[in-house]
Amino acid sequence: MEKKRGFYSFLAVLVLTGFAWTSGCSEPSGIANTPPPSNTIPSWDSDPTVATAAGGFTLNEGTVSGNPAPTVLYYYAKDPAKVPGEYNFEDDAHWNEATVGLPTIAAIDDYNCYGVAVNSEGTSLSSRVDFTIPAPVAGDTQTIAAGDLVFDLQYCPGASADSMPIGTDDAVLYGSIISAFWLSETEVTYELWKDVITWAAGNGYSFANTGTRGDGSGDTDRHPVSMLNWRDAMLFGNALTEWYNANNGNRSDLSCVYHTNSAYTDPIRQVDDSEIPDVTAGAQDNPYIDTGADGFRLPKMYEWECAARYIDGSSWTPGNYASGATEAYTSAAECSRVAVYGTSSAAAVKSKDPNTLSCYDMSGNMWEFCFDEWYPWDGSHRVVQSGGWNNAASTLQVGQTQNLYAYTEMQWVGFRLCRNP
Repeated sequence: MEKKRGFYSFLAVLVLTGFAWTSGCSEPSGIANTPPPSNTIPSWDSDPTVATAAGGFTLNEGTVSGNPAPTVLYYYAKDPAKVPGEYNFEDDAHWNEATVGLPTIAAIDDYNCYGVAVNSEGTSLSSRVDFTIPAPVAGDTQTIAAGDLVFDLQYCPGASADSMPIGTDDAVLYGSIISAFWLSETEVTYELWKDVITWAAGNGYSFANTGTRGDGSGDTDRHPVSMLNWRDAMLFGNALTEWYNANNGNRSDLSCVYHTNSAYTDPIRQVDDSEIPDVTAGAQDNPYIDTGADGFRLPKMYEWECAARYIDGSSWTPGNYASGATEAYTSAAECSRVAVYGTSSAAAVKSKDPNTLSCYDMSGNMWEFCFDEWYPWDGSHRVVQSGGWNNAASTLQVGQTQNLYAYTEMQWVGFRLCRNP
């Protein structure tokens, strides 16, 4: 993940909001469901414009003249059958109102939408503006913006059962469905890590390690964070979720994934570096997992491999290739194009070419923690994938999996996060 300061502009910006449909939504206060007299219908002084892209849209709000002065309101319907007539605001849970403070919505499905303008008395309405947002496709970008931090996630459509090969020799097909998810474009940078854990320290969080820049040899804030253990990485998912909620303005909050209780009301906020696994239900090595939560989390090992291998959903990067490479790991040219490996130092994120989903460093630079346990299944070992900056080319193979103690930190191990759609 990288940090970008200031406002950036491009038409397909997708700012995360976590579209929240409210139940029992009533019609907007003071707005009649009948058309106003024709001589009171205002016109747009400047037309509203909509820039759509798969998975979201950006709305540039127009202005309307009238007496009393109109207020511009917009309404969005997920179900096309619920798009009402010109002046019909139904008492229906499919409707939400967006304000000037919420000009951008990130959708997770097809949405039929329109906007109207209403005066301060709620009697005059403008003509409507209609638009449709397509569902996300492989490689689409979702931009997370809160406070002065901005970073991107890439959309992975997942895989159907028995479609994706696993292992370095592709001899076995993964037999389960991998659901779609959003995966961070880069490994978590030291910059993002430091900003979030600094906030978290004042909000009930306690990490086992403070982390370092890259391999610690004078690297920059845009290097991946390292020198943290699996528990830290898991906990960071919750911390980033709650940090986002505290800094997201009036956008919808996200829900934490890892909890100490089965009701999912008490997020885990403390971990340590004890060498004795604690697999008590809800403890740091065995958290309760809210599988329906939309907050940040570690990818599962086959989610990670799916994103590393993805080409088009029916063809996959072979298991003995580096992610994004077009030849096996024995090709030094291809490995060097997509991966940082066999060097004396880590590199800043995005220093090499990305893979098909536009994710960087999925082979090389840092080994990456996944959520999954590793034999002996007692919580003591966790899966790591990717290969590191100081390792041989053979470690870059997307079908290769290694493991590390949950309490161990290394200068060549980091992580990236994902979230559910």
